Amino acid sequence: MPVVWGRINRETQLVLSRFGVERPSVINALDGDYRVALVDTHHPQHLPDGLDFDRVVEIIDHHPAGHPEAFAHADLQNEEVGAAATLIVERFRAAALRPSPQVAGLLAAAIISSTLNLKAPSTSYRDQRALDWLRPVVEISEPFVEEMFVALSDTAGLTTAEVLAANYKEFRTGRITIGIVQVEAIDPTAITRRADLPEELRRLAEARPDTAHVFVSIIGMLAQTTTVIAVHAATRELLIRSSGMTFTGDVALVPKILLRKTDFVPALVTLGEQEGPW
Repeated sequence: MPVVWGRINRETQLVLSRFGVERPSVINALDGDYRVALVDTHHPQHLPDGLDFDRVVEIIDHHPAGHPEAFAHADLQNEEVGAAATLIVERFRAAALRPSPQVAGLLAAAIISSTLNLKAPSTSYRDQRALDWLRPVVEISEPFVEEMFVALSDTAGLTTAEVLAANYKEFRTGRITIGIVQVEAIDPTAITRRADLPEELRRLAEARPDTAHVFVSIIGMLAQTTTVIAVHAATRELLIRSSGMTFTGDVALVPKILLRKTDFVPALVTLGEQEGPW
């Protein structure tokens, strides 16, 4: 039984509609005798407060710096590929099963989205192989890929505070917690030119006094760039030391894609190991 805890974004709504798949239930609590399989995360701070971790029996993830020790009863598969969907495709292949066109469409779209159409630095040959294996079942055209990315980057009608909150995640690195807002955008200036962005970023940080650093990372999907905005000097210094970026004022422009789970967090963990607990 697929369920969503949180919101379904516009890109996901588009893909579900394209392949005629009913939207999963959006729930606020799990009651009774249940078991959970987590897909695409095993970071406790990204999970709802009401989830009993002892009821998590399986994890399919593709990110470093997770917390497997929090899930004592779970079978864990965590491998560094570009998309968790790639691991699911490989399970289909190992079982000699073909997914339906609807399921194949969802898996292919998930690989394309997670790897930014195979251009993200986390992309592996296994992602390409999984996508190729799905093509005889379903083909996703380049115009539809563009539609997906337009939907993903569509922030029209959202306030700056809503954009930040919707894309915010926290990570524990060493003894401190770091909050990263990652926004994928066709046109990064649609975010950077918002006049209230610095003020709202400060408010986001102030509302989380136990979080040591908060910053924004905007992925330019077409130009393959990353724009980092950090309004606090200590946060900029941390990013300079961990990732070697150069800031002009509050902004650093990097001529490649940097993802929070596969680039920023591992770099911060490495820095902590080299310099000791912060």
